[in-house]
Order: sequence, then C-alpha cells, then structure tokens
Amino acid sequence: MTAAPTPEQLAALMVVAASASPEAVAEAEEFETDIPPPEMDDFELAEAAEAGVYIPGLLDEIRRRAALLTDDELLSVEPFEGDDGDVRVLSSKVVRGRWEHRDHWSGMPIPKGELHVVRGEVCDGEFLTTRHSRETIWMAWAGGFGSQELGKQVSP
Repeated sequence: MTAAPTPEQLAALMVVAASASPEAVAEAEEFETDIPPPEMDDFELAEAAEAGVYIPGLLDEIRRRAALLTDDELLSVEPFEGDDGDVRVLSSKVVRGRWEHRDHWSGMPIPKGELHVVRGEVCDGEFLTTRHSRETIWMAWAGGFGSQELGKQVSP
C-alpha cells in the first residue's frame, strides 16, 4: 500500500502536469496496459511511466528496481546526452542527501538520506549543478527515457 502523497509531491506533480505538451497528452491517452507493474520488463515499465498514465504500483516497482542499481550503473548514465549545447562534466558522484532536494528531470523530491547522483557541469559556458534521483536515472538506464512524466505516478 502506498502512502498518500506529501504536499511537496503534489506540488511537483502539478508542475509536471502543467508542462505536458499536447503530444505527450495524446500519447498518454493512447497508452493502455493490463500488465501489472511487477510483471513488466524494464523497458515496458519505463515506457508506461513516460506515457504519463497513472498506474497503481508503477512508481513502487520503479523504486524497487532503481534500488538495485550499483553506483557504477548510476554514474554510467549521461543525463544530458543528445541535448544541444556544449557540456563538460566537472564532477559526477553518488551522494546521500543531508536534506531534501529536487530531481532535475522530474521535479519530484529526493528525500533526506536517499542516495542520488549530483553532477557539476559547464553547459554553454555556465556552471550548472543538477541532482538526479535513482528513479529518474533508472528510467534513462532502462529505456533511454526522460522522466518528466514520472511525477504523475505519485497519484491519479
């Protein structure tokens, strides 16, 4: 049984929902599955989350699988691979947060004490620090997906 979303999670969900493109909305409306999340393979699970359709238990299953990633696997994902612009990575490390942070991709909170990836980069001449939760890194690692829609799995 999943806990009720926190006010912070609901706020992140509203930000994500407000930024959905018409194409993403149409894709989500077309997405259907009757396979329970624990029976989906990694690609199907990531694809279902990216479709932006609320599926009970999907986020729990993503969290379970993301927890199995090693530090090396977490660091092997290049969050901005394929983006336009000149990016130079200065540092990339797995850390345990001393307080709550926000995931750069999904906007969802990364709870205090949770492992996540912190990257320091120079992007088009500007210094940038980003934080990525295990779940969003797993989404990219499993299916090559971004995770802008992951926040929609917090609640229907």
